[in-house]
Amino acid sequence: MNGSTIISYYIPPELREDFSNPRGVLVAGSLKEFIELRQWTKVICLGDVVTAYCMEASRLPDVVAFDGKTQRAELKIVSEEDLKLKGFRLVTAVNPPGGLSLSSIDAMCRAISESSKGERVAIKVQGEEDMLTLATLSCAPTNSLVIYGIPNRGAALVVVDTLISRELQTKLLRLRPITKAIS
Repeated sequence: MNGSTIISYYIPPELREDFSNPRGVLVAGSLKEFIELRQWTKVICLGDVVTAYCMEASRLPDVVAFDGKTQRAELKIVSEEDLKLKGFRLVTAVNPPGGLSLSSIDAMCRAISESSKGERVAIKVQGEEDMLTLATLSCAPTNSLVIYGIPNRGAALVVVDTLISRELQTKLLRLRPITKAIS
């Protein structure tokens, strides 16, 4: 791509239905028992409501991502100050609604890697965190519990294994790039 650079990806219309099917188990209500169920390699929570529920467990998540909105409406469920008090380092990522930016993929994979060193990371997404689930499931280590919100339905709980990781890496390859001309 001479003279252009990829800045983000989006789901082509013909693949939307496939991408919208939740992975894992769908649950409603408290997530505490699932988080405390066993020794997870990582616990990663995506979405404001999901993050709030995850913070109720005695085992805090390793990585959380939130955008300050629920169903695209401004809603302060997650407090940056509370996250900092609980030992989370706050980072910011920019991600377009309905898309997945290269910088947000990098931020999530980096946060997961840094959490392996004992550091908890909270990603404050400017834009929308919904599509960040794809990056999370593709780079989370085996035996991680990834929890993400499904509007009006609850939360999807996915235990990462090699099959899930490969499936999501393949899905990432099916996304279409949005490019920007550079000079």
